[in-house]
Amino acid sequence: MSMLGAGTLAAVLAARHGAGPYAAAVLCALALLLALSLVDAALGLLPDALTQPLLWLGLLRAWMGGSLGPVGLHDAVAGVACGYSLPCLLAWAYALFSGRAGMGRGDLKLLAALGAWLGAYPLPGVLLAACAAGLSWAFLWRRDFRARASYPFGPFLSGAGAAALLLGPEVQWGFG
Repeated sequence: MSMLGAGTLAAVLAARHGAGPYAAAVLCALALLLALSLVDAALGLLPDALTQPLLWLGLLRAWMGGSLGPVGLHDAVAGVACGYSLPCLLAWAYALFSGRAGMGRGDLKLLAALGAWLGAYPLPGVLLAACAAGLSWAFLWRRDFRARASYPFGPFLSGAGAAALLLGPEVQWGFG
């Protein structure tokens, strides 16, 4: 990200949330999401060295409460649990029936980290947006829609999560 882009993003966050600790925490989260996207696109993996700080920063932000965002600690912990366990069950069922992995553990950890930031309710919308973006990319740009094709999913999850963070709770996708 260029310095101009980072400065513009910081100004947008400050205008939306005030120039305080929440805007600074979201800026750190967005930087981690960008790094995760770049690493996954280049190497096909989401390292714990990036997903874990994102998760813990989200939980710490929720624990501190108050001016540090709309998601409380209970909602953040529920988001972590739902963000990891429910897709893990789906990935396990897919692997059982297809004989191959459908979603990597790094993707599950990234979704859990997003749950720490967003809570549980927006996660289905984030996952739906990431899937739609991934399918669109595979179909339109790669022109390869085969069932055996494999693509990094982290950039799409990161993008959908970043959009949810930037849009805020009043316009986040979700079912709650």
